[in-house]
Amino acid sequence: MEDINLWLAMKNGDQTALETIYRRYVNNLFSYGMRFSTNEQLVEDSIQDLFIELWTHRTNLGNTDSIIRYLMASLRRKIIRKGQQDHRYTDLDDTTPYFEAELAFDEQWIAGQDAAAAAAKLQQALNALSARQQEAIYLKYKEGLDYDDICNIMELQYQSARNLIAHAIQKLRQLMDNLPTIILLGYLFMGFGWVQKPIPCLLY
Repeated sequence: MEDINLWLAMKNGDQTALETIYRRYVNNLFSYGMRFSTNEQLVEDSIQDLFIELWTHRTNLGNTDSIIRYLMASLRRKIIRKGQQDHRYTDLDDTTPYFEAELAFDEQWIAGQDAAAAAAKLQQALNALSARQQEAIYLKYKEGLDYDDICNIMELQYQSARNLIAHAIQKLRQLMDNLPTIILLGYLFMGFGWVQKPIPCLLY
């Protein structure tokens, strides 16, 4: 079912539609949330709260043609706010959210010594980027989102999002000894392509 119809069904009280949305996107949300914090409980609580609020306030929601964009933007705000307000969660900065774009290369790809070294060097280069650059790179090359989605999630102007990613790619190329852009992007796609193991159901 397309996002528009699935979203409308959920808004109209179809609980099966809610469950479909949850199962379709929960792993993406968990993976994204864990980039902001290493506290799994914070992320799981935030996802659970998000879906409870989604169902409770469904009749007041606007329409969307991109459910993942809506969910990620909502989760981002929720995790940052929860991290600032709850004394149990102390790993989120009040002004600049922590974000780590961690790679997970396929073991077959990094079997060779040279490939393993390249993977480690790329991770080191990513770590040298700002939190916002890492987040934009993650959304673009892990989630495959377009600039409009990235703008909505990160609350950026369109040109700002393009500049943020362009500068991040330029810096990565420099840190990777001027690696050609097409090869760098291939590494990013492979590095972010690892499928995370399913997490326990948080909806009920």
